[in-house]
Amino acid sequence: MDKIKTLFFAASPVGSSGLMVEEEIRAITKKIRAADYRDSIELVPALATRPDDLIEMLNQHKPQIVHFSAHGKPTGEILLLDKVGGLPKAVKSHAIRELFKTMKDNIRVVVLNACYSKVQARAIVKEIDCAIGINIPITNQAAITFAASFYGALGFGRSVKEAYEQGRAAILLEGIDKKNIPELLIKEGVDPSRIFLRPPLLVSQKKRTDKNVINKQIKIISEPSRIQSILSEDTEIHFSDLISYHCSVFAGRNREISAIKNCISETTWSYIFIEGPSGFGKTALLAYLTKIFHNASYHFISQALAGKSALFDPNSEEFFLANLCRQIIKKSNKRNNIITQDLRGAYLSFLNETNSDKEPTIIIIDAVDEVDQNRNFLRGLFPHRLANNNYLIFSARSIGDRSYLHNIGLSSTDKVTIIKLDRFDLDGISSLLKRAGGQAGQWVKNWHFIENLQQITDGDPFYLRFLVEDIRDGLIGTSNICEIPRGLYDYLDLQFELLSNSAESKQQRDILGYILTAKGPLSRSALISCVAGLDPINFDKTIRSIRRFLIENQGEFTFCHERFRQYFIEKAQL
Repeated sequence: MDKIKTLFFAASPVGSSGLMVEEEIRAITKKIRAADYRDSIELVPALATRPDDLIEMLNQHKPQIVHFSAHGKPTGEILLLDKVGGLPKAVKSHAIRELFKTMKDNIRVVVLNACYSKVQARAIVKEIDCAIGINIPITNQAAITFAASFYGALGFGRSVKEAYEQGRAAILLEGIDKKNIPELLIKEGVDPSRIFLRPPLLVSQKKRTDKNVINKQIKIISEPSRIQSILSEDTEIHFSDLISYHCSVFAGRNREISAIKNCISETTWSYIFIEGPSGFGKTALLAYLTKIFHNASYHFISQALAGKSALFDPNSEEFFLANLCRQIIKKSNKRNNIITQDLRGAYLSFLNETNSDKEPTIIIIDAVDEVDQNRNFLRGLFPHRLANNNYLIFSARSIGDRSYLHNIGLSSTDKVTIIKLDRFDLDGISSLLKRAGGQAGQWVKNWHFIENLQQITDGDPFYLRFLVEDIRDGLIGTSNICEIPRGLYDYLDLQFELLSNSAESKQQRDILGYILTAKGPLSRSALISCVAGLDPINFDKTIRSIRRFLIENQGEFTFCHERFRQYFIEKAQL
């Protein structure tokens, strides 16, 4: 297998302030060793670099990435070593551009970890797809932090854009001034989110509209052996941890559950649309419905659940259809139990087939608004009429005055029962306290205490869940409830102020940082490999205090809700 090469040029001329080149190489090497593609990525150091070394080394190694660890001048030159005595030799930007003009067949990214290097980067992207530079002096700490995270992300198969963003986030999470963040410059017409540097080839996912190419892609997506692999596995297990998490402290939606039950018992068929703002419990309600309706087929569309399995991607059309078809065959008395590679046709045939059982066929689909890969694939999967005794329950976030029904091909004129989730009233909060158990049980009928909770949270179900957990554990009571901040973000600020005093604060911050910048969940082993000071012995103790912000699904960790992710993004940008 061909290796992806990074040619690491380093120069620290006589008379210049010392660069921590060895530390930078060590940090990068450590991240690469922890990565999925560690055996296929090679770092080639070229120390004490002189101008005449550049062409020779580039021709010899033919790298895909070129890295400069050097000094730069305010006028834009990069400082290498002169042939005599190790004195500084300034190389102008137009010379660097001419160099890369002759090398552009191999090189995709140039990283300039040098002060005042944006001028060089701007010249380089005239010839090379991507270059990273900075317009001001950069500290050694910032340069090393960025480089280590950037190459670590590439080693895990991230795109150039994602790797840059992870490097950027790493600098902020270390508390380094954001002025030290380098800039990603790109060649005109290049999309860095579609450039992946991983073996065996450099993958550039360019958009193609050629009809033959599209047909070929469809054929690959619908490859029977792959479909059979999905159909043969227990697909529900991928959602089991998510369902357990959301059902553990679920209460306060009796009115909505009754409305859903009435709709199913009083109509011959129907769509049921659960709508509400982010954090109002749509996923929790639908997770709970899988417990009420034991024979329901279900699918949860979620960025948080996109794991490492080659088959499991809850946001893909293929897995979405295969998962639901498999469950429908297993759980309902549908005559057509043969699935060919036409998954879409099989799924629609089930919706158009009257269920001969007395029990209705119920399909539950959460978060239809979270599809990110092919936002139109849901169109056509919600026909204007279902066969008798079929019910499809689905959810989406509120989008102002406009309904998400139009995005999936339905409208208010179709047979759709719309249930809008609202803030919790006093009875809802009381039910939540009762469900939580522990010390929360003593406040179930204390309406003064419950009124305080409602005023603090404004009935926000998401905020209430976390306060109720604290009440259950005895952390909040009548003695301190008036000290609880009004609003979720102020509450989180207080939580992290308390966490900052713990011995594991640095590791906890790094764990959250890596999860924040990762595109999908991270496993326990990946976090241990990436976070300094974290090991199998102290992992559980370290993560205990921040676990409430995370969900573990099949051994992999991600944020339990998008509102937490948004909070940490805002904190990282401070």
